[in-house]
Amino acid sequence: MENILRKATLDDSNFVLNIRNKSYVRNNSWNNKLIDMTEHSAFWLDNYQSYWIIQTEGNHKPIGFIRVKNNEVSIALEKKYWNGEYGRCAMDKISKIYPKLKAEVKLDNIHSLCFFIKCGFVPKGYILKKEENRNEI
Repeated sequence: MENILRKATLDDSNFVLNIRNKSYVRNNSWNNKLIDMTEHSAFWLDNYQSYWIIQTEGNHKPIGFIRVKNNEVSIALEKKYWNGEYGRCAMDKISKIYPKLKAEVKLDNIHSLCFFIKCGFVPKGYILKKEENRNEI
């Protein structure tokens, strides 16, 4: 499965917000709050240059995105594309552009942990982050 990876433009704002707000993406994100269009618009103007859009080869349909900021990478795909090779193909391409990538993955996000390992990432310990308004361990 081949795909196209292209730099995001201002016009990709709605697509990125739509995927970012899907429950299966939010549940695995460090910030799992729903984002409204007003908040996202301001963010997108300042950050769209850090995004790449993953598209299918045939009809160029957007199916996900990759974000690279300070060599930290994150990826989100429409769920129906999770078990194909679209994510790995996109990660291979982005790794050639940014050869020293790192990713922070929640420990309970087994799907992403396995994905990044399949893409050649090596676990280097773990990170604990305190969630807002949570005092228990």
